[in-house]
Amino acid sequence: AAVETSITLQLLPDEQKTRVQATLRDLVCDDRRLSSLVDPFGKINPFRQIIRQINKKENSSLNRDVFQLSYVDSKLDDSVTIDVTIGSPQVVIIPNVISDLLAFFKDENTFPIEIKTISDSTEVRVKVLEDEGTVETQIVSTELQKCKTSTINLKTSECRLVMIDMDCAQPENFTPLLSSGILLECFVLKGEAEGIVKVVTDVTSGDILESNFELHGENIEVYTAQGQKLISPLQILDPLRFSAFLTTKIKGEIQVIDSSFVTLSDLEMTLSMKNIALLMAICSSMNDAFAQKTNADNSHGASTIVRKLSAREAAAIENLVHDLEKTDVSESDVSSRKEILSRSESTFDAHTSLSHTKQPKKREISLKMTLPRTAVTMINDMQGLDEALFKVMITSCVCGADFCIEERQGSNATFRVHFNTSVQSDFFDSQSNSWEPLLIEPWELHVNATRGRSSCSSVKSPRLATSVDIESHPCKISFSEQFIIGLGAAKSMWSVFSESSKKANLLVDKLTESKASSMISPSTMRRRAVRTARSHITSLPYGIENHCGLMVSFEVGKRREEVCIGSTQYFSFHIPQGNGVGGARAYGQDSKQRKSVKIYVGEHEIYIQNLDEEVNQTKCAHSLGNGLHIFSHVTKMRKVAIIHLSSFITLHNETSMDFNVSIKINHDVNHIGFCGKKSHPFAISATLKPAPIFGIPLPSLQNTYRDDVKKSVAKKSGSLIISPMSLTDLRGEIELPSLYDVQQKIDSFEVFDLSCSSFHNQVSPCSKMVIQIARKITFVEGIHPLVEFFLRPRTILYNNMLINIEIRTCMSHTFSMSTREENVSPKRDTIHSVEPFGTVELYTPGSSVAVSIKCADRPVGGTWTTW
Repeated sequence: AAVETSITLQLLPDEQKTRVQATLRDLVCDDRRLSSLVDPFGKINPFRQIIRQINKKENSSLNRDVFQLSYVDSKLDDSVTIDVTIGSPQVVIIPNVISDLLAFFKDENTFPIEIKTISDSTEVRVKVLEDEGTVETQIVSTELQKCKTSTINLKTSECRLVMIDMDCAQPENFTPLLSSGILLECFVLKGEAEGIVKVVTDVTSGDILESNFELHGENIEVYTAQGQKLISPLQILDPLRFSAFLTTKIKGEIQVIDSSFVTLSDLEMTLSMKNIALLMAICSSMNDAFAQKTNADNSHGASTIVRKLSAREAAAIENLVHDLEKTDVSESDVSSRKEILSRSESTFDAHTSLSHTKQPKKREISLKMTLPRTAVTMINDMQGLDEALFKVMITSCVCGADFCIEERQGSNATFRVHFNTSVQSDFFDSQSNSWEPLLIEPWELHVNATRGRSSCSSVKSPRLATSVDIESHPCKISFSEQFIIGLGAAKSMWSVFSESSKKANLLVDKLTESKASSMISPSTMRRRAVRTARSHITSLPYGIENHCGLMVSFEVGKRREEVCIGSTQYFSFHIPQGNGVGGARAYGQDSKQRKSVKIYVGEHEIYIQNLDEEVNQTKCAHSLGNGLHIFSHVTKMRKVAIIHLSSFITLHNETSMDFNVSIKINHDVNHIGFCGKKSHPFAISATLKPAPIFGIPLPSLQNTYRDDVKKSVAKKSGSLIISPMSLTDLRGEIELPSLYDVQQKIDSFEVFDLSCSSFHNQVSPCSKMVIQIARKITFVEGIHPLVEFFLRPRTILYNNMLINIEIRTCMSHTFSMSTREENVSPKRDTIHSVEPFGTVELYTPGSSVAVSIKCADRPVGGTWTTW
């Protein structure tokens, strides 16, 4: 639909011209198919507007979108000129809309197509054969070549082309994605373009004699966005200016093809793994849409084209009918008919060969490309991360190639190729949060390759010679383990995404084979599963971990969130807008954004000016008054920058058990929480991960140390009571140093055993459990004490062999991933099955440990091993 539409038709007989002009304002195009209106659940499709205006301002009559078309047909010089001017529309590419349009125009019940067999430049002569008394028609080509020139000029304002990852289900099963609550992801191509297409054709044969294509882009950019309103844009390609040319021309028996491409500005591209996954999903949607229509067409049978018969075909059929109707046909009649048909056939074959342009026997192809500067940055943003991997900068890239291809059989192509460029590359070090050089010096590369006849006069051979000349400057590469770790993490996350997609496809195939009733088509279910795997988020790039024992809130930008005690809250920063529409992702030294965070603990505010600069720096102390303080420390954990807020007395649980924690002040015991166990406790890899932390609540410490300061008593004023949650009858008491005692020590480290016994001390000595305690006292900023208690097993047995083993012991309080008990006279032993790189934790009292070990795997030769 459009408003203020104006169509003008001018017939100019004096000038022998026909001119048509059409002007449409505010052109819009909506998808009104029944399948696109609503889904079976009543949800409205957000992308019903296929074409709409994007720069429309409210209450403004000056900014109007205009579509203009001008058509001029001149008979004097046999030329057609078409001028198309497009305003600023947004065009949405929906795969099933394209397939439906193609199916609509490709109807089986088409009208008959008349094929002309005699052109205007052909003379028809009638000759009477006296000896046979028949009339023979001869067609002689005058060989007058008429050329027709067609020119199309296209000019656009700022336009948008939107490619969406949308379901392409059958109409009766169509379901949009709004029901899943996930916004549609889009690829957006935006910019201004100007193109010229000029084609010279032979009127007689319809062959193209010469063609010229030009395309000029201004501020061409690519970005991703979400939803119909295209929110949260992220830049992929910065605004770019370029020009492209393609010329084809036939010179006698040689076809010349010349193509060139040049960028008039720097090409800056930021490509992420999610962008690649989204592009693959869009291509899959397009393929599925066309595959469905192809299958539907094949199911109805092959279509046939109905056309009118030519004069020769009609004459042949009439002769055949005449011969069949005759009952007495002599041999002379048959021979005369054959001779007439053969003459007619040879005459028409001669006409066909003369009416078409001869095919070129040789092709000369020339390709040229010039890129002043190109920079490509690769990012890993799978599972919610946002971390750069590497970037490649290519400067002064000049490439050219000339090919000569002969159409005759047995001929070989000859070519000449030259390529010159300079390459620089950096990798991103997540630990130092900076770019490090991957190539220490720019790597210059020059390549020349030729294939053709040997230029040496003394050697004359019909064989072609190939010469390749490569001039490479020294390529000096330097990288650290962080580069390998980053690539390994990206590969692992992509493997998880690929495996999830494969499993989803297998599950959908099984549901399809079982013919389970569903309102959603299999292709829709597959794309939803892939989209879910692509949008899976395990964490965001930043987080705050609260171990100070108080409620904490933080403010990033204009939003404020709370962090409960003992929990971690993840967040991300708004990406600032760059040169284009979308946000420009920058890392390390390239980032100009100051990522500031305000943290509120009670009435006190902690302000971090730039979070990236605080990664892996020393701890900072923040006073809360009354002699109490908390600490903040920013570290990188599994590619996530975490702000750790901790009390000045903390517990680190390095065991496989959960502990209840209580604080004892004078004689009052108050439960303050529990300290969780480490993840995957019986694997050696667990030692590489940080142990769970439990911060002693500051209010409890505030009362304790305030009284201690007032009385100036140099004795302990409180203690921590820990009790394994699996063995509630046992408990141990850890003495807390007084503030005066702490100030007497400087960066001390002490290890001792903590005996956990029953509340009433009525348990036998062998039933006691012993935990190793490591106490570490450090002073942050030289004056603020930090007391850390590390809970550890008394003994750990590691299986560093590549076989399964079994460990049998009669000692109490031993734990592993797989345990069983058996009666061995006169005691009851515990047997642990330990896999390679597994562990067994022992909390046995006493000065010795008794264990028996044997191989659990069946040997290749021989008998089972014994203890």
